[in-house]
Amino acid sequence: MTVDRVAVLYILTTVILWGLWGFFGKLALIKGMRPMSVYMAEACFGLMLGIVVITIYSTFLEESGLHKNWNIYGVLSGFALALGLLTYYMALEGEQVHIVIPLTAIYPVVAVVFGVIFLQEVIHLKEIFAITLIISGTLILLY
Repeated sequence: MTVDRVAVLYILTTVILWGLWGFFGKLALIKGMRPMSVYMAEACFGLMLGIVVITIYSTFLEESGLHKNWNIYGVLSGFALALGLLTYYMALEGEQVHIVIPLTAIYPVVAVVFGVIFLQEVIHLKEIFAITLIISGTLILLY
């Protein structure tokens, strides 16, 4: 299996941006912002960026299909992200970056388990091994 080079570029960009997100979030807390304040700052910026995206896409709304096929799962995804982000900052306020970030970074395991159970996705030995390593690393950090 090969991964598309453009996808790899997006993945690397995401990893860097999310790394900066965790670092700057902790720095904001160290500098005196409360978790709810950091959360609200991110929500406001996210709203502004969303308005820009909608404005750009509204010109091409029919062609983009942006307005079609909305469902409850997209809404639940946003709800889970928002609530998870808030609890993330609450954890980060009380603990060091080198603990919180790796422990919260195991969330893909949850998504994989749900994918296997509810979407009948098939995982192979390689993925099972990777998940085992992730869980092992979690236990090492915790104990």
